[in-house]
Amino acid sequence: KEVEQLRAQLDAATKESRDLQISLGADLKDARWENKSLKEEIEKLKEEVEDLRNKLKEKQSAPVMEEVSSAPVADETEVEVEPATTGYVYGKPYLPLDIEENDDIKNALQAIETEGLNAENLQLLEPAGTANAATLTLTGYKGGGPASKQVNQDRAVIVSPFLVADGESSSDNNRLMCVFDGHNADGEIVSEFATRALPDILSRKLKDLNEQAKDKKWDDARMVEETKTILAATFVEVHRTGQTELATDSGGCTASVVLQLGDKVYIANAGDTQSVVATYTEETGDITVAYVTREDTPDLDDEMERIEKAGGIVQFVDGSSRVLFFDENDVARGGLAISRALGDWDLNDYGVIPDPIVDVIDLRDITDGETDSKVQVFAVAASDGLLEFIDRSDFLCRTVEGLYVSDKPHIFDSIGGMILDAKKGWFLECGDEYRDDITCAATKLTL
Repeated sequence: KEVEQLRAQLDAATKESRDLQISLGADLKDARWENKSLKEEIEKLKEEVEDLRNKLKEKQSAPVMEEVSSAPVADETEVEVEPATTGYVYGKPYLPLDIEENDDIKNALQAIETEGLNAENLQLLEPAGTANAATLTLTGYKGGGPASKQVNQDRAVIVSPFLVADGESSSDNNRLMCVFDGHNADGEIVSEFATRALPDILSRKLKDLNEQAKDKKWDDARMVEETKTILAATFVEVHRTGQTELATDSGGCTASVVLQLGDKVYIANAGDTQSVVATYTEETGDITVAYVTREDTPDLDDEMERIEKAGGIVQFVDGSSRVLFFDENDVARGGLAISRALGDWDLNDYGVIPDPIVDVIDLRDITDGETDSKVQVFAVAASDGLLEFIDRSDFLCRTVEGLYVSDKPHIFDSIGGMILDAKKGWFLECGDEYRDDITCAATKLTL
């Protein structure tokens, strides 16, 4: 109980600290602080968070835990950590841990690979997921200072189960997985805001939708279309709310979202972050792709038409396309390599939009109606920092091994391994000069 109380306090303190940082739009940029008292308040909150982390660590390493963690684990579900309750209306969010942020995380991931699971290392990784859903990240290097001063602009969040705003879930099979890839100055502020705002706004909108559906007795087909509309509207609301609430007018982020509501899986995407929904048949070992999100780039016919009609210019540079416009001084601005994004408000008048492409999959269709373990369904998403060097086949196979194959690595090990392989790819291509942020998230979509 004490551990759960400390976790709840840690969640609250961390959220309060992040909220204050986002409100100023100056996460790691001391020169941009305009209010000294708020800065001092945030520093105190950071100290409180660190103190709570230390207390939680002491509780986790107390003798009562040692007896559990010292024994080998035969079944990983026996030691899977239940998420602590939080003040979020949509449930407990799992957020990515940086695989190289500190020695504790490194050691926990190495222990899973070499020794298997135990309660101690799983407890350290619990903020980032479970055996059924997990997310990890690695901060890139973009120059301008030492590695310790680099800012990770990627974000991700998994919520399982995902609750509507009244704190109830209409189904145990409601899940949400999101990956955001920030870009340009202050991109991390936009992606951080999206991580907090999108699940909250979506949860509240679904609550209203459920009430309407009950009153109007909508059938399944109508409910599906209304849910798609709600999901698209959530992207737009996050975008517009960020414009008014964030103390920045620079930067933006991609957004790739997988939402499971019972036997329906909704996929919404804006930008070039990729989400894949696939099936795994245990008897044959077959992996079948059911859906892959599109990379929204300016050179696509429909995107180019919209951009040019709005007065924007699509420029082709080194094999990629970018959105430009000329300001009042006839100076070229922009240069964004995607055509849909949250944020990037200066490009909204030139055809860059936050509206996602939304699709839906009926799980009964892709599993042939099977509701047992014969055909498993999962989703995996990653920023382009990973997908530059991990091909889709490897991406899916390693995810399956982590989620379903008992004698293969845990999902944390699978994701962490892919991130490290992508890191090697960046080094071979760019040396020590550049590496993009790398983030991956995966979840089972259980019927």
